[in-house]
Amino acid sequence: MFMTHYLEKVIKRRKNDELGISFATELAAKIRGGAISAIALTEYFIERIERFDKDINAVVVKTF
Repeated sequence: MFMTHYLEKVIKRRKNDELGISFATELAAKIRGGAISAIALTEYFIERIERFDKDINAVVVKTF
């Protein structure tokens, strides 16, 4: 039961934030295939850090 609930949450999250929970190998393939640029992906993750870090305080020094 727990695992089913967990997997449902993961699938739902993946649909809502595909890039944010993708494996690095998947993201690299998207860059190689031209689906997204490295700059756009970097900007996406900087925005994501800024959006979530105020709640979780995971990034100590922001050098971007």
